Amino acid sequence: MSSEPSAFEALRRITRAADLYSRWLLREHRLTAPQHAILTELARHREAPVGVLAKAAFVGPPTATGIIDRLERQGLVERVRRTLDRRQVFVALTPAGQQLLDRGPPALSDQFEAQLGQLSDSERQQVSAVLQRVAGLLEAAMLSEVPAAETGDAPL
Repeated sequence: MSSEPSAFEALRRITRAADLYSRWLLREHRLTAPQHAILTELARHREAPVGVLAKAAFVGPPTATGIIDRLERQGLVERVRRTLDRRQVFVALTPAGQQLLDRGPPALSDQFEAQLGQLSDSERQQVSAVLQRVAGLLEAAMLSEVPAAETGDAPL
């Protein structure tokens, strides 16, 4: 057995760090990580359709709809219908949602990007390329094991 840490151990450490951040976010700000991701995306774009928000939070559209429902009940977002095409629904950040983002919490991705900024350009490119490859391997493994209906990616 090698004394060198395995890739799987590194993935577990990454998962643990993300989990610790999520717990802190929920305890201190009463937000889940996907809720925070959706709010952050709305702050960047003012408003967006559910599909765009789902991608930003790395969840399926049905899951994003549930998250948006909860954020709407908290008064942090609102659904907006266009006058020209009432079928198209956008989600917008409310003043209360913007205020929450203004007073905290930092996005984990922003913190991570700041840490990555300490690496050279070539190191950042290497890290990104390897992580993208690992993510693809994990997705392929999961998609071969988990039915599409459970991933939220089932065709409509």
